[in-house]
Amino acid sequence: MYIDFLPVFDYYVHMSPRIRKPEIDTYRPKLSVEARDALTELADELNFITTRKGTYDGLPSVPDFLTALAAVYRLDPVGTQRVLAVVLDAHGLRPARLEHPADATPPE
Repeated sequence: MYIDFLPVFDYYVHMSPRIRKPEIDTYRPKLSVEARDALTELADELNFITTRKGTYDGLPSVPDFLTALAAVYRLDPVGTQRVLAVVLDAHGLRPARLEHPADATPPE
């Protein structure tokens, strides 16, 4: 019997954020079912619809929506942060700021 572990390895490599592995081009975060469905609904409401011919043509495009959100952040980081902070704070959803984030170098 032959088992090919490469697809499993590839899956885990693509799940790593670029901050930890800058040579990785794609980032596919694992979302809960609820988060995936909510983002799909939001993409649909904001008219981010896949227009590429294929399986997903005409369906809501979460990747396109998140790419546009990232583009807005790059164009206006302060404004984007403020808008998101206000909405998140209003609903008690913004996490507390950590003293030393996991990816930061601890002070000496």
